[in-house]
Amino acid sequence: MNENDGTMHDGKLHELAGKIGERAAARLDVEATAQAVVRRLREPAVVAPRWNWRGALRIAAVVAVLAGSGLLASRLIPRPAATDVALIDLVDLTADDLQDVLATFEETLAAPAADNDAGFEGLTEQQLRELLRNLEG
Repeated sequence: MNENDGTMHDGKLHELAGKIGERAAARLDVEATAQAVVRRLREPAVVAPRWNWRGALRIAAVVAVLAGSGLLASRLIPRPAATDVALIDLVDLTADDLQDVLATFEETLAAPAADNDAGFEGLTEQQLRELLRNLEG
């Protein structure tokens, strides 16, 4: 036998393993272990829920709050007023035409606002009622 083939100490290893097994078996209470296994098998199985309803409700609440706040913000944030500017195709205009457009634009900006564009704020209650009757037909 060769010293390196690993069979030289097989007998001693088997003897040592047997002693370790005997000591472990002496500490093991077979009856208590069997009773614990049977008791565990008789208990109803605990099944983990597949869907966490609390989590789903939290997600739904967050989505509702975000959607509501977005809707509220879109109504509260003022939008720029629409202007009555006519869009024209400037590509086809000559230099003289562009000068005329710019002059007209500057005149429009420099002119004071007309009194008839004041809106409904300047109307009296009687004038507002008359306006409503005219609009109704």
